[in-house]
Amino acid sequence: MNAGLAALRAALDAAPTPVSFWWRDDDTGADDPALDGLLGLASELELPLALAVVPAWLAAATVERISRVDDVWVLQHGWAHVDHARDGERKIELGGTIAWERLCAQLDRGRATLSEAFGPRFLPVMVPPWNRIDPCIERQLPASGYLAISATAELGRDPSRDARFHRDIHLDVMSWKPSPTMRPLEALATALARQIAARTDERHAEEPIGLMTHHQVTGPPGMAILRELLGMLRAHPRACFLDPRSLLGH
Repeated sequence: MNAGLAALRAALDAAPTPVSFWWRDDDTGADDPALDGLLGLASELELPLALAVVPAWLAAATVERISRVDDVWVLQHGWAHVDHARDGERKIELGGTIAWERLCAQLDRGRATLSEAFGPRFLPVMVPPWNRIDPCIERQLPASGYLAISATAELGRDPSRDARFHRDIHLDVMSWKPSPTMRPLEALATALARQIAARTDERHAEEPIGLMTHHQVTGPPGMAILRELLGMLRAHPRACFLDPRSLLGH
């Protein structure tokens, strides 16, 4: 066992209460055989999985793939994953130059698309593309029918935002620059160990740890790393993976 996995196991062993995790994979929608590998891994490990689906990308073949697998749930990943940022700003779909009325119509259309395609598997949770959203738009989401937002933990702990509305991600398994690459197993395990240790002294101790993957850019070597990491967590008696519905109190 490498040092990172040893540290992760030790952190779980030392946790005063069981540690909860949840798993979100982003950018589903287009017909992509790589999705089969992700769904196969979730089934193999018997882990619940939340897919952030881009409504404008949704293909019939994707709906069929998801329908064949149990314990997979669908969240809304914006509308078309397009950038509306102003010059010099970071990429953002839920903000920037687009007018709220136009964006609201797009999001309503996207929610209807996903609800029709997936029925009760669709959960009205907004996952902002690039994990960014204008605070003014975020405040409109409950009135638009969304029960939660899922971005990054740093965003959810911004004092200007309502943390009670957030179901966030704490670990991205990918490194994105200079190109998308799965982070080494030791680095991922070490990062999770730190997350667990930090929760023993924080008011967020009961907040589930969110893991984010991107199946389109993971590749076979990355999938092997993911299998080892998730498998270790799945086998540990102090770790549990939450059904995404439970994050909404269902």
